[in-house]
Amino acid sequence: MFIFKEVTSDEMSVICNNENVFETTPDVNFEESLVDGMDGAIYYDYNNKPVKVTAKMTLTDLDLLDTFKAWLRGTGTLVYKDRYKTARFYTNMQFDRFGYNSMETSVSIILDPYWYRDIDYIDVDDLIIINIGNVEAKPIIKLVKTTADYIDLTVNGTRFKYTFGDDDEVEIDCLNMTETNSLNIEIDYQYPSLKVGKNTVTINDGTASIYVKRKDRWI
Repeated sequence: MFIFKEVTSDEMSVICNNENVFETTPDVNFEESLVDGMDGAIYYDYNNKPVKVTAKMTLTDLDLLDTFKAWLRGTGTLVYKDRYKTARFYTNMQFDRFGYNSMETSVSIILDPYWYRDIDYIDVDDLIIINIGNVEAKPIIKLVKTTADYIDLTVNGTRFKYTFGDDDEVEIDCLNMTETNSLNIEIDYQYPSLKVGKNTVTINDGTASIYVKRKDRWI
C-alpha cells in the first residue's frame, strides 16, 4: 500500500503491481573531465538526480476511474513504508481492460531523490542528534527563547548565532538555507548538516531551547 495526497491506494481500490520501484535509488549528477596525456578521467560528483520510474497500477473498481485519473496527477507527497518524499505525475495514462471490473495502466513518476520520516520536532536537550538514515541530512532547527536574548551554537561543526527580537522562536531550514527571520541570524554560506549517526551540538554562548526535525534522510 502507498499514500498519495493523503489518500491511500486501498481507498482508491488500486493495486501497484511493482511497488518496489518506489525504492529505486537516484543517479548521481557528475561531470567527467578528460585530460590530454592522462589515463582515465577526473570525476566531479555533485548531487543526486530525481528518480524516474514507471509504476504498473490495477484499478479494481471502475466506479472510481474518474477519481483515480485526477488523483495521480500533478505534485504531492508520496508515503511508502512510513517514509515520505515528493512525487510528480506529469504524463498521460492509457488504460487496458482487465477482467470484469478492473483496468490496468502504467504510470510515469518523477520522485525526489530522498526519503524522510514524518516526525515532529524532537527536543535536543542532551545536545546530541542522531541521523538514523543512510545519507547526510539537512534538518530544520527550531530555537525557542528562554533566559537569554541570543544563542551562539555549533551543530556538527557549523557555527552560527541567532539574536531574538520581538520573536520568541525561529525555524532554520538547512536545506533551503532560509529562516523565519533572516535579519537576526549570523551565519556563513554553509548551513548545518547531519552526518549519518551521531552529531554533536555545542552551545558556545547564550541559551535557548533547541528542537530539530527532518533529521533523518535516505536514498
